[in-house]
Amino acid sequence: MRSIKIYPFLSILIEFGPLVLFIIMSWYFPFMLAVEGLVITTLLALITSSIIQKRLALFPLIAGLTIILMGAITLYTEDPFFIIVRDTIFNASLGLIILYMLNKNNLILKNLFQNTFAITDKGWRKVSFNWAIWLLLLATSNQVIGTLYPLNFWIFFKTCSFGFSILFCIYQFLIAYKEKLPNANIFGLRKKAIN
Repeated sequence: MRSIKIYPFLSILIEFGPLVLFIIMSWYFPFMLAVEGLVITTLLALITSSIIQKRLALFPLIAGLTIILMGAITLYTEDPFFIIVRDTIFNASLGLIILYMLNKNNLILKNLFQNTFAITDKGWRKVSFNWAIWLLLLATSNQVIGTLYPLNFWIFFKTCSFGFSILFCIYQFLIAYKEKLPNANIFGLRKKAIN
């Protein structure tokens, strides 16, 4: 049975590492260079994860591939629209899928992350609903700001939304703490991976 100690770290690295670099580069370098950095670091994160874990989790894989695809189109066309609209499409699609599956009593987030978190089904329902609403809010605000405001303001929004997303994640950990199963640590993280 494989320990998952490295898995949460890799998940965070894959999901947030390239984004953090992208935000930092967006403030100090030309936007297209920041997009190039985002595409390269996302690709490297996926490769690193596949080598270390011998597999790629579905969610980071889909997120990473959409970033690489839309980032490449952005670089080819030199039009920031594509990397901006990627966030709208990805977040809205994921939010709607989670809500739809939740309505069908299918806990899709549990299926994706049960190897990382060990919480009750009640906890999974709360977390799923919260994430669905949060993703739809992010998608809507991203599209409005990306369409109506200059690129610099969108970069500011991206920075702020990333910060608020971290706070939102902390809140989800509080739910995981309250709804953790006996085989989870204080944060609701599974102590042992599922075979």
